[in-house]
Amino acid sequence: MNLNTYLLAYKGANANYPGNLSTFTIDADGSSITEVASLQFTGNYVMNYPSLVQMTEDTYIVAYYGQDSGTDHNGTAITGLNGHWISTFRVTPDGSAITKLESFRHDYYSNSDPYNSLVKVDDDTYALAYAGYNRGTPYVNQKGGWIKTFTVNGGTITQAAYLRHWTSWSYWHSWVQADADTYVLAYMDNSSDGRIATFTIPADGSSITEVAELEYDTDQAQYTSLVKLDSDTYVVAHQGTGSVGEIATFTIPTDGSTITKVTQVQHSDSYGFWNSMIAIDANTVLLTYSGNS
Repeated sequence: MNLNTYLLAYKGANANYPGNLSTFTIDADGSSITEVASLQFTGNYVMNYPSLVQMTEDTYIVAYYGQDSGTDHNGTAITGLNGHWISTFRVTPDGSAITKLESFRHDYYSNSDPYNSLVKVDDDTYALAYAGYNRGTPYVNQKGGWIKTFTVNGGTITQAAYLRHWTSWSYWHSWVQADADTYVLAYMDNSSDGRIATFTIPADGSSITEVAELEYDTDQAQYTSLVKLDSDTYVVAHQGTGSVGEIATFTIPTDGSTITKVTQVQHSDSYGFWNSMIAIDANTVLLTYSGNS
């Protein structure tokens, strides 16, 4: 996209809250925001937890739970069915047109709260962390925190590998890339504890291997947001016990072989909902969150 054009995936405004994509232009000084184009990309049924990643200059990939039509996990064509979907889109660099390219249902289990988080492995390979049963191909049908890789080739989306990395529900997944084949995932487990794990994933997505895991908070770690600060420093924002806002830091080498917690501090005593954090420079992060009232 152009430097002043942005793409947003969100629930729509009608009674059923379907999935929508919209483009916006924002002036360089932030003084003006203009919606340019919009597309409802799912059926008229609630769409939850979209995770959006840019593929190339004009193509994007979104993971979400909702009602859609496209190709099922077994290769058959389906229409208007619920499940866990991956879709690709073409968006002109100026944001004037949004076109849906392909939709693939990888899991038909009706868990409407998968807490999707996508990360780019390379231009045609993507990794997804989500909570579900993996009722797809292969049919595993086991509750858990899942990681799957997908390849995109000529508009065709194919599941490449899968790993059940947690054996019960997992929540609030947040991915970052450590190096060429190492990835870091922060999430909350079924006991509300905060966890960080590292994985190796080759460029073709053919395998997923867990390397290390750390339970860094034994009380509560909701609404997780993870960023990479420098080559081996990571920062997690979450809501802790008593609805306080907390930030923790970690040291992780590029191969993901160890995870060391450095410090954890409370930054707010009046809630820390829906954290979204980015790194500004080598020692500064910017955090937005929902606070008291």
